[in-house]
Parts: sequence; C-alpha cells; structure tokens
Amino acid sequence: MDLTPFPFLSLPWQLRRQIYFFAHLVRECPVAITAPANVIVRHDAPRRTEKEGWGWCCQYQQRKQLGRHNIAYETRECRCPEIPKQLLLLSKALHAEVEALLYGENKFIIRAHRAEDLDLFEKLSVRALSQLRYLLVRLNSWPCYRGHSRASFKHGVCLECRAPVSASDAELGADNAESEAIIEQWSRACSRLSSHVIPGRLSVEFICDVMDKATAERVLGPLGTLPRLNECTIRLGRNQDAALRSLARSAAIRLTEDLCPPSSAAVSSFFPFQSLPPELRLRVLGFTNLGPNGSFRPEWSDIAVKNGRFEQAICSSLAVERECCLSCSFTRLDCCCPLRSASYSLACRCRDLPLELLLVNRQTRTDAAMVLYSTNTFTFTGPFLDSLRMLQSLRPDTLRRFRRICFQLETRQTVRWKDLADTWGLLVAFIGKFFDISRLSLIIKADSNDYEECTDPTYNEPMLRNLYTGYRTLVLGVKAQLPNLLDFHLMLGAFYSLEPVWEKHVMGSGYDSTNGNQFSKEAHSTDRWPNLPKDLTEAPHWHQEL
Repeated sequence: MDLTPFPFLSLPWQLRRQIYFFAHLVRECPVAITAPANVIVRHDAPRRTEKEGWGWCCQYQQRKQLGRHNIAYETRECRCPEIPKQLLLLSKALHAEVEALLYGENKFIIRAHRAEDLDLFEKLSVRALSQLRYLLVRLNSWPCYRGHSRASFKHGVCLECRAPVSASDAELGADNAESEAIIEQWSRACSRLSSHVIPGRLSVEFICDVMDKATAERVLGPLGTLPRLNECTIRLGRNQDAALRSLARSAAIRLTEDLCPPSSAAVSSFFPFQSLPPELRLRVLGFTNLGPNGSFRPEWSDIAVKNGRFEQAICSSLAVERECCLSCSFTRLDCCCPLRSASYSLACRCRDLPLELLLVNRQTRTDAAMVLYSTNTFTFTGPFLDSLRMLQSLRPDTLRRFRRICFQLETRQTVRWKDLADTWGLLVAFIGKFFDISRLSLIIKADSNDYEECTDPTYNEPMLRNLYTGYRTLVLGVKAQLPNLLDFHLMLGAFYSLEPVWEKHVMGSGYDSTNGNQFSKEAHSTDRWPNLPKDLTEAPHWHQEL
C-alpha cells in the first residue's frame, strides 16, 4: 500500500472548493466571531427531540425556510458543525487559500457587549479584512444579549432562548464612561477596516441603539470613513424616531453611492414624472408600496384598519403585532425593520406605506390616493362603530375610490348580534350612500372559531341559534343596503354550505364567487375543508330560506 500523502493542492480549484464546502468551511448561516456574555439561562420548557424536526436544526435555517420566528428555548443559536479552523494550521499555501475562502464566503457577526470585544479587528489579518464580504457589527444587543428581538417584558425573559432581559446591553449615551470607551474603540476598528477593505466588496450591517442624536452622529462618524460599500443597513434606535431614521438613511446612502459624485447638471435635472400620461403614472405608483405589487411579503398585502385606526405595518387581515420580516438583516435575527426601529434597510420587506407622496403636490396626491384606495384590500377589525367613525372622517371623493373592503368579524360580535345589529346597519347604510357600489367588492369573514366557541360544553343550541341569526341578519343587511355590488364573498365560521346560497341571494342566482365578476374567491369553505363533520358544514335544521 502506498502511504505517500496525496498532493491536495494539485487538485483542480473547483474540486478543492467543493471539498472545503463539504468540510463545512463555508456555511449558509452566519458565523459569530465573538462569544456572548457569560449569562446563566434558565430553561422553563423541555428541549425538542430530534424526532420533532426543527428542534435540533440551525435556527437560521428555520427562520429562512419557515419565514417566521420559533420559540425554541435553546441556548445555542446554531447547531451546524463548527468551522474547521485546523485547516489554517496545515501549511502556508493552504492557509492562504483557506483564509480567503473562509472570510470571503461566510457571513460574520460581531456582538460587542464591551469595548474589549472590538479588539478582534486588530487580531484579524490584512488578508482576512480584505476578503470580508458580509459583516454585522452590533455595539449593544437588546432585549436579548444574543440578538433576539422578541421578549416578554412582563416576565423579563427572551421569548426564544429564555435569556434574562436584564442581561442585555444598555443604549449608548453621553456622559457615560462605558459608552465613551466603546465609541473610542469603534473608531479604531473602523480606521483599520478602512485601510484594508476593498471598495464595493463589503456589505455592512451596523446596529447601535443610542439615546440621542448627538451620540448617533458620534458613532456614525467612524463608519463614514469606510470606502464605498456594496450594501449598508443601519439601525440607531429601538423605537421609531424620525431624526435617527433620517441619519441612518443618509449615512447608508452616502456609503453605498458611487465613488464619483454626480455632476451638477445631473443633480439639477429631474425626471418629468408629472408629464407622463395618467395611466402610466398610476402604473408606476402601483409598484411602490402604495399598491399591492410592492416589494413587501405577499401575505401582508391587505391594509388593516383595527379599531378605526390604520395599521401601517406588516399587517395581515388580522392586524397582528408587528414582527420582524426576517429579511431586513442577513442574519434573519437582528431586526432592522424601519417600522419597528430607527433604521434604514433596503432589504426590509415590511409594508411601509410611502405616504409622503400625498404631500408632493396636488396631482401626485390625487394619483397616490387613487392607487392606495383603488388597488388594495382594506380589512376592518374591531367594533363597527369605530370603523364607521373612521370612514366618516374621510372625504367623499376618497370614499368613492375604495374598490375592495373586508370585515373580519370576531365570535363575540356574531354570537351577540342582537346588540350590534343597529350599528352594523348604520355602517352598511353609510357604505351604500357614499361608496361607488357598482365598483365595490365586499368580503365578510367570520371567525373560524365560531363553531368551537358555540359548541363548548358551557353553551347549548340557543348559542348556535344566535350565531345563525347573526349570520342571517348580516346578509340581509347587505342585500337591502348594497344593491348592485361588483362582488360579494362570504366566509362563515360555521354552516359552511350556506356560503354559496347566501352569496347568490345577494348577487343573483347566476353568481359564482369562485369565478367572480372581477375578484374571485379562492374556494368555498366546504371545498377547502372537505372532511369536516356534517354538523359543522351543513345548514342547521332551523334554517329558513331568505
């Protein structure tokens, strides 16, 4: 047997590269090159087993594939194999190749809890700094020192790893010795980075929550010395702050613009958008976040009106609590969503409505309002009286621009319909009077928990009768007050077989909502859930034809 070592470096580069990948030298999830603070974490829930799937996988992979956070109760953010650092020690030739691939292909995270944590910039070689492509620097981590953004402040713990909120880092501010030390060390780190980073190669995400604008300007000063970056995301505050957000935006744009400044002629000239034909202007505005074709996630296409107030966030029809879109940062962990913090991120996929367009001039205001109200679905939740007051506050010409509205009903509304019937009648009458009914599509969604609530052991048949009466009265009100609707889609929480029956009662015997006149219903509830029990899907024995 020949025991002569195989000359690895004589292999073709593409083959060696694949071997490095199989050896986990390059991995998809980010690599943390600073250890988190030494904090004891209490586990209040058992860990998942490998049979349960996601419990033992990399949390980054889970967030990327599922598109949402998961309460994992894990102290380790990543369970991927460790980087084989031993490859750097084999030979000089191999060291150079491995170092270039390691720092050029991976994404790195630096969480500095103290000024000393930034010393590692001095320890990285010149070759490593020049090869860097993705780098996140976070000078303070809150509410979780590991970077998680979801916490229960009532119980004082992170919702994902159960780390105590008290162990997280404080905001940087003036007249603070620790803040001064961090800013000073950050300045030295940026000086070393700027000397060796290749212009246009590095993408930087910088997070530093500050107390005031003056401190923000001080931490952005060193960052501004870096050469032109490929991408730049900056967060300066834990809550929305117009001044800090403007600072973050200006700094990020300045760091990513071309090395050659634009000429004075280019600066003084603007595209004559106002001179475009009206249909083209509306088409262009429809691809901003004003319309349903923006860059946000498709499931957030509805604009929610909760308790009579617009929810200008990543809202679905239920106007849920604002959560990170998981796209604003390459770590899919350190939230930089401008709707949640004082930040700037081009990669964010939250729906941030550009309402500033309504303030440009009269023509742009008219065009933007037309796109906003005529191309979106507005989903109303909460008391009918709040929704009515909100609509009454709008101008008559604005009301006539609405094309698609949805009412998301709660169980407490449908089972107690007798108390709300008058308010619903006023709301529907207002819509019939001021909306352009012939161009309006109406969607009514009942709570999917209606049946379960009404069949609870504490209830009996009278409660189901109340539910049925609520549905029936609701449909009769629509029929009486809103003739000639363009489309009508009904989604009940029980008695699913009545959906097409009552839709035809409102629209006519030949109407089929799954085809629709302009907007089609995805499917009737009986088709979406064909295996449900008959007492849930069929009409009750006391049903009467309308």
